[in-house]
Formats: sequence, C-alpha cells, structure tokens
Amino acid sequence: MIETKQVPEYSMGLRKRLYDALQLDGGPLGDVTSLALIEKEQQATAEFLVKADKGIVSGIEVARVVFELVDPKIRFTPLLQDGDEVNRGDVFATITGPARSLLTGERAELISALINTPDRILLDNMNNEETREVVRIRDKFTKHARVKIPLEASGNMTLERIKEVEQTGAEYISVGSLTHSVKAFDISLHIKVFINKHDEKSTTSHSTRNLRTVQD
Repeated sequence: MIETKQVPEYSMGLRKRLYDALQLDGGPLGDVTSLALIEKEQQATAEFLVKADKGIVSGIEVARVVFELVDPKIRFTPLLQDGDEVNRGDVFATITGPARSLLTGERAELISALINTPDRILLDNMNNEETREVVRIRDKFTKHARVKIPLEASGNMTLERIKEVEQTGAEYISVGSLTHSVKAFDISLHIKVFINKHDEKSTTSHSTRNLRTVQD
C-alpha cells in the first residue's frame, strides 16, 4: 500500500493525481498480481526504451514522481531531459529496485491516462492477455468514476486476429495492413522527345561556333 505520508505537502497538484491513480489500481493491498507471483525480496532493473523511429522526450518528472510515490527504495536515473530528441533504440531513463514496486509503477501510467478522461486510449502492440488486463483495470476505474473510456487495440494486428482480440473487451480494433501492407502497382511515364533534322543541325552549328570562339 502507498502511504499518504509519502505525498509531500508541496506540489500537491501533480502528486495528488498520481497518488490517486496508484491507490485506484492497488487499493489497500497493492498490486495483487505482483504480490502473488513475485517474491518480496526480488530485485529488478528496467529501462525506458524508445521504440519509435524518432521523437522528443516528455514527462521525465512525472515518471520520477510515480516511482517515488510507489516505493522510496526505487532509484530513478534520468539519462536525458524533457525536450531532448531521441531515436529508435535510445534509452532515456533507468529504474532499479524491488520488482513488485517497478510493476506497480508501470501500471500507474494507464490509470493516469484514465483520470484525464481522454476520448479513447490506444493499446499499441499488446498481446491478448495484456489487453484483457488493461480492460480489467479500465472497468474497475469505470465503477469508481462512472465514466467509461473506450479502448482501441492496434499494432501487429491482422485480419485473422480480429475475432480473438474482440473477445478481450476492447471496443475498437485498427488493422493497418488494410492500407500500409497493400502491394503497390508501379507505373512510370516515359516521354520521348522527337527533334527534327533542322533543329539538330542548328544545335550542332551553334556548338561549333562556341568551340571556335573558345579556341580563339
């Protein structure tokens, strides 16, 4: 459980929202899944890895505060700062500490998004089990806040997967292969320019005169 005393008296705006997000997910028992599957003494390390081709870092402070509220034993090490440009494969922060706490902090990102009540949340490149878990957390939030945020499953989606993904509870499914994987029909326009003999002689004569001028 995240103790209320861990929320400092200063900067209560951001910290209070993140604290509420963590409480909503874990409640008085904490992350039940992590408690059941991971030993209390188990340590872990994780890194924030950029998977997009390129982008700009944003939200370093939010991430730091989340893990600070989850467990003071977590060491959050930023390698870049907000506004820095990144490319695929870059690591912009690392975290080290109790494995249970790291997983609890990871889930807080979803709850924070739900609290902001967006029109829709995109679940990118999640397998069916991960999607079901997000749906479970969303439904729990719905009972608490009385507002249901639609979820959209996307990434590595195929027409064959649609039926099984539909059964996870996500309201929307986007299949990019309908457009970006279509094989293009390549067409070129070749233009031939015909020059009559008069134009050819005129061009040759003009070039010859220029050549003689240079030699003189």
